[in-house]
Order: sequence, then structure tokens, then C-alpha cells
Amino acid sequence: MNKDALSFLTFRAIRCVICNAENGDLPLFTRTLGLPLDQYQAMMAHYVPEYSVANEDPPLSYELLQTIIPDDFPRVLEKILSLRSGKDDQPKALWLAHAIASAAYGEQTLWENMGLANAVQLQILLTEYFPQWSLQRFGITRWQADLLKSG
Repeated sequence: MNKDALSFLTFRAIRCVICNAENGDLPLFTRTLGLPLDQYQAMMAHYVPEYSVANEDPPLSYELLQTIIPDDFPRVLEKILSLRSGKDDQPKALWLAHAIASAAYGEQTLWENMGLANAVQLQILLTEYFPQWSLQRFGITRWQADLLKSG
């Protein structure tokens, strides 16, 4: 996949997780992707420039959403981050890891929660940004279950 197509797929996945949270299709905490405030503001400026974070009341809405992040979210996120590529684009890879971790809490399959057209698009993102992910071991429907299982 060429760089522009990959960039668009990354853009689509991150924006769709945010939109799915706003639409009630994902838990509300996923609206911030569980990002620290400075990273959240940078991500929003990059991927959702029409939404002015400056007009939001960050201390109130952001902090409220941060209080409802599941207790195991850091473990799920760390599992994803440990599989990163050494050549990744640092901010985008971090934001995508947060989007994947957030989307894992949805009721649909992981690729559907991320607004992707199919599981192949998810596999492309995982292969590019998280190549150590054992795609063959878990198959297309097991990625989400693998993320959320304890241990």
C-alpha cells in the first residue's frame, strides 16, 4: 500500500473511532481515545481540524471522559504499543494504538468499530504499524478477544 493510501486509512480509522463514540456506537470514553490532554489536542488538530479543541472546555469534558476509562485500558494499550514497528511515524502510531485499544471495547468486530470497510484494512494497518502482532495465530475475528483477555 502506498504512503498516501496508508495515511488515509489511518486517518479514517482514528476519525471513525471518535465519531462512533460521539454517535453512541462505542463507549463514551473512546471519544478522547484515552490520550493525555496534550496528545489529544494535537491529534484533534491533525485529524479533526474543523473541531476546535480551544472552544471545548477541556478541564470539564476531557477530565470527565478520562474518569470513565476502563481500569484495564492501560494494559490493553501497552499490549498494542509493545508490537510497534521501529520505523513507525511516532505520533500517528501512538494515536492509532489508542484508537485500536479504544475500539476493542465496542460491541462490533474491531474493524467495524474502527469504521474500516473490512478486516483486510485492519490487517494492513496492523502489519504496517504493529508488525509483531500475531495475525496468523488469532485470525481475523480473534484480534479483539486477544486484546481484552487478561494476562
